Amino acid sequence: MRIDVIVVDLKGGGDGLAENRPSFKEIKSFEKFNQYYWYREELFQICKSLGLEYRGTKKELTFIIEQYFQGNKIEKSVRKSLKTQSEVITLETPLLNCGFSFNQKFRDYFAAVTGVSPFKFNADMATAWRKVKRNHDLKFTIQDMIKIYYGAILWREVRDSKNEKVYSKNLLKEHSHKIEEYRK
Repeated sequence: MRIDVIVVDLKGGGDGLAENRPSFKEIKSFEKFNQYYWYREELFQICKSLGLEYRGTKKELTFIIEQYFQGNKIEKSVRKSLKTQSEVITLETPLLNCGFSFNQKFRDYFAAVTGVSPFKFNADMATAWRKVKRNHDLKFTIQDMIKIYYGAILWREVRDSKNEKVYSKNLLKEHSHKIEEYRK
């Protein structure tokens, strides 16, 4: 039986990973790049230094670097100026046209619409927002985001119940008391 031991220098401040790999500039293929562990912050810096899109999850940044090695340059997206943003926000306003972000302004707006105060964005909403931006989905509205919010509440109820995990139009009616609890 053979046992390999990896020694990591904890006192030196290094993580033991970067010392054993070449610099990004020395790597000539995605296959070689993918043989090493990279932190999200490192991927962010690599993409930014190459003039590529550098906002996103670790998985998204790795995909951007893979495309770079294949000759497809995914350039940094330009944020739209405030001039293209909607002045008045309604339920029908597309998220991409209103300057949406997970900030206090929209937290207050969602609190007013849902009656939930303090309003907290959830992970499903963040996932939906990343998808909207990635696909440049101009049809996804504030109302759609609110549906995602309520859907997460309902899914939690279904997931945690001992009942069969089957979608029903009656779920909202059956669990409306749970949604009301969020409004307190």
